[in-house]
Amino acid sequence: MRSPASSLLIAAALLVSSSALALPKVGDPAPDFTAQDETGATVSLAQFKGLPVVLYSYPRDDTPGCTREAIAFSQEKDRLQTLGAVVLGISAQDAESHKAFKVKHNLNFPLLVDPDTKVMQAYGFWNGRNASRHTVLIGPDGKVAAVWENVKVDGHDDEVIAVIEKIMAELKPKTPPPAAVKGKNKK
Repeated sequence: MRSPASSLLIAAALLVSSSALALPKVGDPAPDFTAQDETGATVSLAQFKGLPVVLYSYPRDDTPGCTREAIAFSQEKDRLQTLGAVVLGISAQDAESHKAFKVKHNLNFPLLVDPDTKVMQAYGFWNGRNASRHTVLIGPDGKVAAVWENVKVDGHDDEVIAVIEKIMAELKPKTPPPAAVKGKNKK
């Protein structure tokens, strides 16, 4: 039988861990982060201010689902660049694992290293054992624009791009209709 103090500690730990796992809500400011990528370069959310950022988490390098998802985003490089979008993958594996994964599959975006899982916890990606397969789209305004939980890999890249296209279309200035030419519509 547990003492009341140990039961209270367990309850507090569960409360903290469950709140750390909550995915951000659409419209919330995106949690700021700084992490190293597979080359050791520092990557922070702030450096992409004004751009849509696709931050997706995946369980492990070089597993079938993770590989398909990463390759799908890589193959959409031209569409994503046209939209000004940045893709960042994140998991808890080390830089060497990420580097080998990136080279093996010719990936063209940074893979963030998060061994202490702080970034993944801030985004609700960490399930206590590994990263869950979630995606958060951060809008150019720095707010969460969309969240995909427990992603099904096939077609996910198209879903994300469709939302980015919609966001970017809404940001384009509306061109007013051409002014009527004087005298043309007189009878």
